[in-house]
Amino acid sequence: MKKRKVRLGFVGAGYQAQVSRLNRFFRLRNECEMAALAEVKPAQGKRIAAMYDIKELYRDHKELLAKADVDAYVITQMYTRHLTIVPDFLKTGKPVFTEKPVAYSLDAAQKIVDCAKRCKTVHMVGYQLRVDCATQYAKKLMDEWRKTGQYGKLQYVRMTVPTGWACYGGNMDPVLTDEKIPDTASTKPEIPDSKLNFDKHGPDPYNWCVNVCSHNVDAMRFLLGEKLKLAFTGKDALFMVLEGARSGVQGVIEFGLVNQKSSWTHTDTIYFENASLEIQRPPQLGLNVQSKLTIYRDEEQPRYEQPVMPFKDPMLCEAEAFLKVVRGEIAPPCTSAEAMEAMQTCWDFAQRALGRGRS
Repeated sequence: MKKRKVRLGFVGAGYQAQVSRLNRFFRLRNECEMAALAEVKPAQGKRIAAMYDIKELYRDHKELLAKADVDAYVITQMYTRHLTIVPDFLKTGKPVFTEKPVAYSLDAAQKIVDCAKRCKTVHMVGYQLRVDCATQYAKKLMDEWRKTGQYGKLQYVRMTVPTGWACYGGNMDPVLTDEKIPDTASTKPEIPDSKLNFDKHGPDPYNWCVNVCSHNVDAMRFLLGEKLKLAFTGKDALFMVLEGARSGVQGVIEFGLVNQKSSWTHTDTIYFENASLEIQRPPQLGLNVQSKLTIYRDEEQPRYEQPVMPFKDPMLCEAEAFLKVVRGEIAPPCTSAEAMEAMQTCWDFAQRALGRGRS
């Protein structure tokens, strides 16, 4: 039987929405209908709605909520605005997808988590490293090897994260107008945009931690399959050492050791006593670039394997996953409650490595 298309309502048609969400769901239009869009910039909303053949265009999220008949919502807003928007959608009981992190502050994130729990609403948060094809393949092998002990104990996980532009790999140029965001209650951020910065040496290093570092903290938590505690921080926040709360297995995340201006080298290596798994990740916003996995087995005849991954970038994998969540086929890969754990770790990292953090 042919599956009914999932009707989606989108909130936001700005930069992030265009380079990571709208174009991926458009590729899945045999499975979903891009039914409605809310955008507070009228001219930009009109252009993007026409580009993606979205029939219903609304002036803001409240109008979309009142009028659009959809199955689920994809909210692509700056996380500093999540607290003023996301709870309105959670109260509908329909599945909600938002960008990471859950919010800017831990207090705001907790309010959103509590709302989702109280309303019994599925809230999936966009940590796409979990659903990347190579990560999923590696995680299955990792869990199997830990269970059987075939290649000895899990020793260590190492992640190297470049500093560079995450769109390498052929992403689109977004359509942006010079319209200003209207000053309304629903567009009010937790902190003014003018004070938001992404420099770890700036006045708000926590924002760098929660926006940049949380991706990899969440990926580490997914691979180890347990809660993490921050064991050690490197000088100038160059790295963090995390430890599984149950297993004691450690993992290190190294940040920006090389500033790459024209390439992207993002590697996760999982070390067992007699085998290893190496995930080579594509740029997080890269379009049509797949991940790679190299498997090394130190057997009587040592061998390397490199299974061919599906030709899907991580953002496309995430869009597919959300449609499966809406159809009830899978649980959300990362809920807001679980995503908040990465936020807490990043807050601790900002405090310990850079001396400042926000609650």
